[in-house]
Amino acid sequence: MYKVNDMLTREEFCDIIRNIEEVESYTDDLNEVFHKHQVDGYLFQPSCEVDVVKLLCKIFNVPDYDNAIEYFCYELAFGKKYEEGSIVDTDGKEISLATASDLYDYLCSLDSI
Repeated sequence: MYKVNDMLTREEFCDIIRNIEEVESYTDDLNEVFHKHQVDGYLFQPSCEVDVVKLLCKIFNVPDYDNAIEYFCYELAFGKKYEEGSIVDTDGKEISLATASDLYDYLCSLDSI
């Protein structure tokens, strides 16, 4: 049995999350140009973002009902919307998801349960 952090280092994970964020930001910026110039439309750039998130979920064995990776990326805007104390585990212990590194720690802790 392998441990996740043997397969994917913290640095590699954080780089992947950063790349996902950059692709999303690029698309948002491009569509902002449309909006600024009152162009009716929206560009959906080709991206493997969804597939990368699915792959990370498989690697970390993240269940569909508790998808912390999608939550971090999309609901918490890559940690920018995280508020201290807003996320707790079943024992009431705070789960910090302010950074991709925090997310990595959380996902690795799930691997050891």
